[in-house]
Formats: sequence, structure tokens, C-alpha cells
Amino acid sequence: MLYENGPCLSDGANGTEFNPNSWTEHFNIIYLDQPAGVGFSYVDDYSDETLYPSRAEESALDVISFIKLFYEAFPDFADADLHLAGESYAGRYIPSIASTILEYNDFLTSAPDIKAALAAIPLRSLMLGNPWISPAEQLVSMYDVSCFPYRDQFDTHLDPEDCARALKAVNRCEAVARACALGDNDPVLCAQPKKLCQDDFIGIFANVTRRYYDRRLRNCPGPQDCYPDIAKMVDVLNSDKVFRDQLEVPTQTGGRKKGWDMMSPLIERRYFESGDFYTPAIKALQKILGHSQTSIRSGWQGVVDVLVYVGVADIICNAEGVLEGLKKVRWAGRTPFRASPWQELPWNASKGGRGGRIKNTTRLWLAEIEEAGHMVRQLARVVAQVPHDQSASSLNLVEYWLKIMKTASGGTKAFVNPIAKDELKGKAAVKGENAGVLELLKHDIEGATDL
Repeated sequence: MLYENGPCLSDGANGTEFNPNSWTEHFNIIYLDQPAGVGFSYVDDYSDETLYPSRAEESALDVISFIKLFYEAFPDFADADLHLAGESYAGRYIPSIASTILEYNDFLTSAPDIKAALAAIPLRSLMLGNPWISPAEQLVSMYDVSCFPYRDQFDTHLDPEDCARALKAVNRCEAVARACALGDNDPVLCAQPKKLCQDDFIGIFANVTRRYYDRRLRNCPGPQDCYPDIAKMVDVLNSDKVFRDQLEVPTQTGGRKKGWDMMSPLIERRYFESGDFYTPAIKALQKILGHSQTSIRSGWQGVVDVLVYVGVADIICNAEGVLEGLKKVRWAGRTPFRASPWQELPWNASKGGRGGRIKNTTRLWLAEIEEAGHMVRQLARVVAQVPHDQSASSLNLVEYWLKIMKTASGGTKAFVNPIAKDELKGKAAVKGENAGVLELLKHDIEGATDL
């Protein structure tokens, strides 16, 4: 909300400044701190660790409860299309939330009382930025894009010594990650990659003065110091003016929240120990893309479409791994998606170069954003990360996507570039009253700027 696509950006100790490419200028957005325990969210007895969720399936139930409470408070939004959006680890939890919503809706529409279907949640699409979809594919591709020149744009990311260490670790890491996937996402199997992958393999990428979130960021003061503005944002939210006076967090939470941070060590540990971190989202995406539901409210066959976008300078959730993960999803459109050609996006990046390219079929789009790293949706400050880096490009893409969602109730069609560049840069294609976006904040599982 203060770093990528929200109404404001952190302005250091002085507070905030207006974000000219904010999504909130065009859409109704809710920023939700989840799972419970991260950000400003909390559980009643914060000293009891067992009350905190440890898997995406658990937190999905909390999100549904939140959505229903929101509709009770704001009934005018209950009929508006709902779009779930998130990035990074959202590649795991957004599909889980969407899958659970579809189960909830199916239960309501099958109830004897036809009025029960009126309470169904009008989920329309998912928007996933640099998503952590299939850990096995993503981890192997980290080595591939880091230890060789990449796309005629980038030199090798790691030094030869680090690449040699990574090569020794990657095969063992891949083996345990694939065991998790092949073992029907068994929690015990999926907890095993913690050492071989997180510590022995990803740790190589984390302990250098460059960032696997954006390969263009080099010679940082330290392994965690490539994004100094994040610390400034944390300071703003924890200032007495914001934390106590404006948001009244101590009063609203009954003193349960003592501050705000980018990550929760407790939630991090619980999600690793449960195996959630290395559980792929493939099965959830299969269910979503293969699902068709009848909406009693609107009277038409509703489907849930999926938009995926990736900054090409990202390493940890790089474009190659994301594409390979999507190819693993078995559904009716799998072969057409694999065979679909790439097309150029009809706008330029902030520095005037090509904006990127898109590959798609009905129900599933994959866009690659140039001049962007892991966080595609924010303003280009340090360099540019997709919303963090190419905020105008990501806004153009999302506006176009939501416009298509309004007119393609049976599923998105092929990307045909029907909108001129000047129109994409101009007035919003979808106004706030026509679309609702639930932006689920990732609140990093590994560290201040990690997954």
C-alpha cells in the first residue's frame, strides 16, 4: 500500500507522497494483512502459537470470513466482481483462497434453499505478480538464469565460485522439492526442503551484495540493504503519529499489536515447519481453471480467469520458472497455452524501450514486463520493479485485464491489442464503481524483502 500500487509512497522520515500510478485512483481496493499475525492483523490470544495459521488452506477460511463480514458492512459491493491480487508468495496462497471460495460457492449453490446461492462470492479473476507457483521449477531456474548470460540483456548474476556452490546444491534441492509435489503435497515431505533448498541453495543467493529480487541491483551495502526505502516505510507506519494517533492500533487491537513490520518470524517458522512454503499451487490452479459455476444471482455461467505477470529482471520468481510452472497445470487449455505465440505489449517501458510481451489462451494470460524486477507494481525509484518498478506498465495491463473481465463472462479471449497506446496511457478503462480488487499483502515469509 505504501510501496507499490497504493495511494501513497513512503517519503522517508517526512511521511508519504502521492503515487501517480496508484491503482486506487481507478479501482476499489482492499489491502488485507494476512495470514493472521502479520502486519496489523492479530489473533485474540497472541501468546498461543497454535492459534496462528500454518498453511494457506487455513488462512483461506479466514479470508472468506473477512469477505463475508465486508459484504455485511458494505452490501453494495456484494454483487461487484471480485478480483484477488497478490505477488510472490501469493502464487501459493491466492490460488488456495480462490479454490476455497469456489468450494464455498459450490456448497451454497447445491443447497436445497435456492436463496442460499445469493450469498455466493462473485469471484471473477486472479492477478498474480511474479508468483511462487511451483517451487521445483522455480528453484532450478534460479540457477539457470543466474549462472549464465540471460536473454542477451544481463550478465551472469553470481560469481563463478557461488555458481559452483549452487550447482552442487541445486540437484539435491530439486529432488526434495519434487518429492513434495509428487507426494500429493504431503506436509511431512514438503517440510524437508527447508535445509537443502532454503538454507543450502537459496542462501547462496541471499548472502551476496546484490539482490535476487532484481538482478540489476548490485554492490548493495549488505545482503538485505538493496531497498533502503522499505525501512523508511516501516518507520512511517510505526511512528506515533500513524501507529497511535491516526490508526489507533493499540486501541483497536486491545494492545495486541506492538508495531508493524514486513515479516513475522512466528508465521515464517510455522509455514516452513508445516511444509506450506514448498507446496506447489499447481492443483489449486487446475481446479480454478477447470471450474465452471452457475451464478444464480446473475444467471450466467461464470468462470475464474487468471492473469500472471513477471518482471524479467527477477531471479527468485523468474519468468522461466513461472512459465514452466504454468505448463505443469493440467486443464483443457494447457496445450493451447503452451503453443500460443508471444505478442508484444502495446506500450513502452518507462525508459522508452519495449514494454514486454504476452502469451495467452482463453482463461490464462502470462505477461513479461521489461525493466522490472520482483515487485512489478511500484514507481521506479531504486531502479524499477514491476509495480515497484514499472508502475505505469502494470497499471496499463491491469486496466486492460479488468476491462476484458467485464465483457468476457465466458472466459478471456486471445490478446489482440485492440486498444491504442495513447488510450492505454490515458483515462482509466475500468472505473472504481465497476470493479473490486482484493490486494492480499504478502508479508514476506523469509525476511524483510524476501518471499
